[in-house]
Amino acid sequence: MKKVLQNFSDKATLAAVFMLLLILMAPAVSYAATDVIDTRTPEKPVKSAESAATKGTREVFKTADGVYQFTIDTTQAPEMTDWTRKKLVPIITEWYPKLVQLLPSKGFEAPKSIVFNCKKPDKQGAAPAWAGGAGVTLNANWFMKNLKGEAGGATVHEMVHLVQHYGDARKNNPHATKNPGWLVEGIADYVRWYLYEPQSHGADIGPKRASKVNYDGSYRVTANFLNWVSLKYDRPLVLKLNAACRQGLYTEDLWKKYTGRTLQELNEEWKADLANQPAK
Repeated sequence: MKKVLQNFSDKATLAAVFMLLLILMAPAVSYAATDVIDTRTPEKPVKSAESAATKGTREVFKTADGVYQFTIDTTQAPEMTDWTRKKLVPIITEWYPKLVQLLPSKGFEAPKSIVFNCKKPDKQGAAPAWAGGAGVTLNANWFMKNLKGEAGGATVHEMVHLVQHYGDARKNNPHATKNPGWLVEGIADYVRWYLYEPQSHGADIGPKRASKVNYDGSYRVTANFLNWVSLKYDRPLVLKLNAACRQGLYTEDLWKKYTGRTLQELNEEWKADLANQPAK
């Protein structure tokens, strides 16, 4: 495997390397009707798809290897039932195990049972989705407008947060450092835009924007920065940063340790490369 990685050209994307690793290492996962556990009481069964779409459902699915299970609850947003069954279940089934393999660290075990709640937030302007503990809340108001667009990618982003599980750092390390928010979100968006949906080019930054962005721009801006640094200086960089954040060991000095450059030096070099790239 080491020889294969060394043969990749400088122009090969880190996404391709990781996807190759995932294909070679990850077991095939799928779900079938027999893997679905209906948690509703027998007195009130859902008799048809039409009924489910009207009342919503709460169902538990298992991956083919039986290692992970996930609950999808649409009882507060029945209109999302059809999409969750047809689109969301396959995404979670394939990508949650992949994310666990992609973001490992010593002694860490990702949650084996996770929950996805579809809800309509009371306040306007609520985030599209948010994660906490072993659960993800999907904003039904936003998702219903983006089912054919960013809905799947937004879910993968939140699943990354479940696997990051950085909140345990202070429980295990009383001297844990605080992880910068821009990096936490940047790692999640890096996985989303460069591994889950690289074909969308959702984190691309054109030369005209080069002077306006910085490494700590968070989300897709930081994702672009992480991809650039990984390709140029340290391909496993994101894995190393994730492990440090999970263990409460992140400091800015890690950039110098892993790349030979300070964070500010990397920032300026990245911006220069962005400015000099051909306009698309």
